[in-house]
Amino acid sequence: MKGYYTQSGYMGFIGNRYILFSSESDFLEYIRESEEDTSTSTDSLADAAGAVIAHWIWLTGLPRLGPVRQNQLLDRFGTAEALHEADEAAQRRAGLRCRRA
Repeated sequence: MKGYYTQSGYMGFIGNRYILFSSESDFLEYIRESEEDTSTSTDSLADAAGAVIAHWIWLTGLPRLGPVRQNQLLDRFGTAEALHEADEAAQRRAGLRCRRA
C-alpha cells in the first residue's frame, strides 16, 4: 500500500492513480472493503462461470444434436441454462427428445 500525507489529507495509490482520502485510516478501510468485495465477487463469478460451463457441456453432449440444431435451440431459449431448466413439455415442443441429466 502506497501513499503520502498532504495538507488536504492522505493521497493513497490505488490501481494506477492516486486518490485523496481524509486520513490514512480511511484509505486503509477503503483497501480492506475493496479486498472483501473482490473476493466475494470472484467467488460468485467462479460459481456462475462453472454453471455456464456445466450447461454448455450438457447441451453439447446431447445425442443426435449438431451445431445447427444447438444454435436453433439457443435462439429459442436464449441460453443453455434456460434450455436445461425448461420443463420437459417445452423441451419436447422445441424438438428435444432426451431427458435431463
